[in-house]
Amino acid sequence: MKACHKCGKGNLEAKEIDYEYGERSLGRFPAEVCTSCGEAFFSSNTSEKIEQAAKKAGVWGKIPVQH
Repeated sequence: MKACHKCGKGNLEAKEIDYEYGERSLGRFPAEVCTSCGEAFFSSNTSEKIEQAAKKAGVWGKIPVQH
């Protein structure tokens, strides 16, 4: 198993997770998620798919409002 790049404590597990931008869901995407801190890491291919989904949803380049 790979160690987490962020915390260095947990291991990375392959999962499919919901990707949310602000309050809008852009879909489910494959990621490696840390068992300790919960940080999610995406492949470059998946990152491109998330970017395409954000552009299609009209939120690409917009900063989500924090409530």
